Amino acid sequence: RTSGDDTVAPGLTPLERSRLRSAASAPGMHVTATLISSFRLGKLLTLLPLTRVVLGDRLVGEARRFWSDHPPRSFYFLEEAVAFCDHLQGRIHEGLDSPYLEEVTAYERAMLELRRVRPGGPPPPQRVRFVHDPAHLLPALARREVPAEVGMRPCTFEGTIDPDGETRWRVVAA
Repeated sequence: RTSGDDTVAPGLTPLERSRLRSAASAPGMHVTATLISSFRLGKLLTLLPLTRVVLGDRLVGEARRFWSDHPPRSFYFLEEAVAFCDHLQGRIHEGLDSPYLEEVTAYERAMLELRRVRPGGPPPPQRVRFVHDPAHLLPALARREVPAEVGMRPCTFEGTIDPDGETRWRVVAA
């Protein structure tokens, strides 16, 4: 019995720790872990397409960093994508340097919040502050192009869900 066992699996009996060690070293565990990571990455790529473009090759590294701090707890990938946006926002404040990342992750997070199922009616309006002109930035990213330069146009967008279930965005403050 080592202190490492207690740290990894506190409260387990020696038999349970032995079974856990055996399962962790079982043939195929690495393949299973790779498949799970690939599935999780695929969901992030699908749910955050603009963030994917902004981060480019750095997305996988940021996803790994996020997963090391946030092991999967459910199969609700919308929740994980929202948490990944929050992770990236925190990383921006830690020095992750990427043009447009702050406003793009805020926008995609708001889009996810609008899609989140809530009992009792539509989701509340979501507001996103933009520094760069969203009329130029968002279409370029949708074409999978990171524009070299986007003019400044500080404004606040508000997103809502209309009665037909469509997302609607409008400028509420310039």
